[in-house]
Amino acid sequence: MPILTLTLENFEAELNASSLPMVVDFHAQWCAPCKMMAPIMEELAAAHPEIRFAQCDVDECYPIAEHFGVNAVPAFLRFEGEEVVSRTAGYQSGEELLTALDF
Repeated sequence: MPILTLTLENFEAELNASSLPMVVDFHAQWCAPCKMMAPIMEELAAAHPEIRFAQCDVDECYPIAEHFGVNAVPAFLRFEGEEVVSRTAGYQSGEELLTALDF
């Protein structure tokens, strides 16, 4: 499943529309570890259709990042509906990321 791009306009609607748990990658274009995580996120999205993967640029969606307490990038939040159930930050392998998010 392709990675969903979240924006200020669609963030809430996409969270509400997903029947799957969603992992949101809060990232920035200028962040080297974020760029290193991009292929890992692509691999996870392809290997785990039972999880919805999304990305949210903190520079474009600052109010959302601030609301969820994102103060470092990359940050990964696992949502069940609109509720954050786990979170982690920083560069990590795909296996480490899934484990940190309680999958």
